[in-house]
Amino acid sequence: MPKLDSPKSRLETLPLELKIGILEFLPSLYDLDALSLTCTTFYNISKTHVWTSAQRRLFAGGELSELLKALATLKRYARDGENKSKLSDVFPQPYIRNPTNNTEYLNRLVQYRNVIRWFSRRFFADMFKIFGSSRTGKDSSGGDINQTSFRPSRAETIRVDQAFLVQWIYAEITYIFVERRPTDMEEIERFVPGDKRGLQTPLDLGVMCNVQIYLMKILAPLVLRHVETKPGDEILAMSKKAECLDLYHRRGIPNVLQWKLGLDGLKELLESPPDVQDAIIAKHYNHAANYNPAKEFEGQYIGHFARVVDGMWEMETNKTGIKYHHRPLWRQKGGRYRKYAAPWNQSMEFELAAAFYDDERLKNMGFYLPWSVDGDDSPQHGDLGLEEQLKQDGCQCLDDWACYNQTKPERQIWLRFGYTNRREGLWDNRDDVFSLDN
Repeated sequence: MPKLDSPKSRLETLPLELKIGILEFLPSLYDLDALSLTCTTFYNISKTHVWTSAQRRLFAGGELSELLKALATLKRYARDGENKSKLSDVFPQPYIRNPTNNTEYLNRLVQYRNVIRWFSRRFFADMFKIFGSSRTGKDSSGGDINQTSFRPSRAETIRVDQAFLVQWIYAEITYIFVERRPTDMEEIERFVPGDKRGLQTPLDLGVMCNVQIYLMKILAPLVLRHVETKPGDEILAMSKKAECLDLYHRRGIPNVLQWKLGLDGLKELLESPPDVQDAIIAKHYNHAANYNPAKEFEGQYIGHFARVVDGMWEMETNKTGIKYHHRPLWRQKGGRYRKYAAPWNQSMEFELAAAFYDDERLKNMGFYLPWSVDGDDSPQHGDLGLEEQLKQDGCQCLDDWACYNQTKPERQIWLRFGYTNRREGLWDNRDDVFSLDN
């Protein structure tokens, strides 16, 4: 029997010059990513200067390019030893308009995008563990075909990448306000995502909430492990500085680490051995002890980034930008969407944690569209800002910690995110961040 040649994709059989020509017609960096996985030749091309040229073109005007360029400017001004007095002087304008003019600038954009993709991939893997498989079709006998691993669509990928990128930009802006004390507020405002004078990019507040919760989830266990190594008298002393020491450990320090380190610093922290992680956390543990209420922005160590999302919601004056009424995000039929209520103040059946999924996937997972839309703009009992909901999450403070909240409050925030039914393995042990066994 003659030996069969291994099958090749049609792309593999194209002439090399035609393959290189394809790069000129790709509309986005995400298409470039996908192309590198189609065959060995394109993967090999992705390691050459030809691929870099394609990246230069797409970074000039592709998806998220304006956010990436804003991040590069903010980060260089905030942390990278650039002593320019104005943000506008950090990079010459030709570099910002066209990254093909400067290899160092392009490398920064590539590096920051790689950090974003690192977090997004782990976010998707974590969400797959929570929500499980979904139906992707029917087999020949009419049975459901369930996916066994999660492959996000392009839209889902961009949605989550954007949320991490916006979170990182807000971390850099916070660092600038706290550490550099800028005097030109209008110049900073040009870099604020969602602000009417800032970066005009559509924001999904539900996905922003998902990303914030995820970052606290992966950071809090490191903080709690570090706390176990600290002397009891030092912990007791800190309990007199922080209103609720448990919230400070599980929410506050993760928030501080985000703007102190940036997402690239968080990635380095998460990849470090335990002794290095402990040393980094120890450096920032006493943040509450140095808190000065007169210093604007610095004191929001527990609810800082939740307050940012609250501000985004307040800027949605007509609330038309949050269009969840046409999305299948209800776990039961007959749901009601409150048009003028924040996403985290919707009914318990509303699964905000799934907002990053595509609608078709949500339907396959068994979610439903709302039955009605309530246009009443008056607040209801229990409506709170995201920051206030965060601070009302039940604490696990010891009796001798002078906690302002020794009685257990209603645990509203995680209920609002849909964590009401005890899915197996979901936030159900002390080592996890969002335990419902408070």
